[in-house]
Amino acid sequence: MLILSKSVRSKKYVYSFVCLFIMACCIIYSVNITNYVILGIKICLYSVIPSLLPFMLITNYMQAHNLCTTVSAIFYPIFNKLMGLSEYGTFALIIGFTSGYPMGAKIIGDLYSANNISFKEAKLLITFCNISSISFLINYVLNKCLNNCIPPWLIILFVYLPPLLTGLFNSLFIKFTNNNNTVYTESTFNSIHATFYSLAKLSIYIICFNILVNFIININKIPVLQKYIIVGLTEITTASLYISTESNFYLKIYLTCSSIILGGLSIMFQSFSFLNNSALKKYYVLGKIEQFLIFNIIFFIWMSCN
Repeated sequence: MLILSKSVRSKKYVYSFVCLFIMACCIIYSVNITNYVILGIKICLYSVIPSLLPFMLITNYMQAHNLCTTVSAIFYPIFNKLMGLSEYGTFALIIGFTSGYPMGAKIIGDLYSANNISFKEAKLLITFCNISSISFLINYVLNKCLNNCIPPWLIILFVYLPPLLTGLFNSLFIKFTNNNNTVYTESTFNSIHATFYSLAKLSIYIICFNILVNFIININKIPVLQKYIIVGLTEITTASLYISTESNFYLKIYLTCSSIILGGLSIMFQSFSFLNNSALKKYYVLGKIEQFLIFNIIFFIWMSCN
């Protein structure tokens, strides 16, 4: 008991020091932080919220009115045979691949909490269903950041093939039986409230990590390549724009796709906020590592052929 209390006190001291340090930075670099917060708010208002709000609202509505199985009916026979997914699991896969992160994690967390999918199915889904949306990939990364320097089909192959292969591979080892799908209802007002709450929470994460990324970018002592890697592992929206300044074509494509596949700390914390089960968080990380390793194989095969 004494050891436990000492451990708790030590954590409090560490957290207190970190909080005081951040407060001191906010005072010393108040002008910079204000500018970075404004930049983060602009990213949320003009990029994140417009792209996520329709998907969040419609998926919350579909869950509230039990339309998930109707939407997934077309693809259910295919993914049931390939991966053994249930109708709700197929719905999570569709949302994860179309709406992008963190919607994949949100829908998996919601379905698992409602007992619509089993823990084992949630464990499988979280390893590959929380990835970039096609809209973000094409409109922002390819068009705005990379200036269409590679064909759209190629960047789609780099980003979407690794998670699909990860899902197929993991389905061979994670066996489960489908739950008796529990029907639950929710009012339309609650769906709107849930959408507003989720977007507000995600915006806070994006703004905070945008501050961190901009501080890293402006540290001159860090070599450029290391800065690319650190920024890419932190927040992908700003990182994609920053990495696009790299002159080496292959390095630029590799670092951009790597950061998109891994998602960065910002996406990870956003996704974790929707996953109540800590074990699912572990499998999310393992899935990202698998996707990254598969991407490396695909990328270096492509590079060796050019």
